[in-house]
Amino acid sequence: MTTTEFCEATGLNPRKLTNSIMNGLLETELIDKPHGGFRRELTPEHIERARLLKALVDKRIPFARPGTGHLRRRQAASLPGPRRGDRNGGAGQSGGAPPSI
Repeated sequence: MTTTEFCEATGLNPRKLTNSIMNGLLETELIDKPHGGFRRELTPEHIERARLLKALVDKRIPFARPGTGHLRRRQAASLPGPRRGDRNGGAGQSGGAPPSI
């Protein structure tokens, strides 16, 4: 299936398709061309996954590959203890009020 056919079937544009592949959200095989270079092998199985990814993006549901910065920041935000920019070392104060003396 060509990139154009795939994009028409999924509603993705070529740039978003490339980003999905480069970020590991869609895995494709590289096929050598007879006169040099390569092309990506896109199959009907990729269509279903691409449509699911597009639906998540359209609904603004955050997702990322495991181990990306987005997930690490979200996980760190849920952990107790001092955070970046926390002036009182995370010691029980929520909100912006200074600790009482």
